[in-house]
Amino acid sequence: MAAFSEEVVVKPLGTGQFVAAGDVKTVYAEPMMPDDDRLRALSSAPFIIQERLHASRHLRVVTVGDRVWAAALDVQASAPADWRQSSANHSDFNEVNDVSPIVRDGAVAVARELGLGYTSQDWIQEPDGKTFLIDVNPAGQWLFLPRVIGAAVAEAIADLLLVTS
Repeated sequence: MAAFSEEVVVKPLGTGQFVAAGDVKTVYAEPMMPDDDRLRALSSAPFIIQERLHASRHLRVVTVGDRVWAAALDVQASAPADWRQSSANHSDFNEVNDVSPIVRDGAVAVARELGLGYTSQDWIQEPDGKTFLIDVNPAGQWLFLPRVIGAAVAEAIADLLLVTS
């Protein structure tokens, strides 16, 4: 962990879900200091470790071909590192009609570079306005977003499948 001197976020690869004693459990992204003993226990586990960014806003950006939709979740400084930990957040995303060119063009460029017709991307905006791509999901969820986005994405995916079949 010598590469990091500041707080990091540890995120599981994949769904982060498992079954224990018949109950579905979720492993959320969690902030840690680089010298945290728990990191050594994860040395052979499928986790991503990245610098902690303090978000003022989470963006879920969905691309289908060159089309882009975005929804935002404004967060308080005291919010957990992983927005999914609060069930209220799953319905608190709002449609963003004026997606910045950095996000819009960046999302399409990343999807194109990876050869993906559909992506669900997570971006973070920091309080100072800097925006960062956190991850790209080639099969990520979008139906928790505002209904207008969900319907448009479903239609665009159907159109894409009809064109490519």
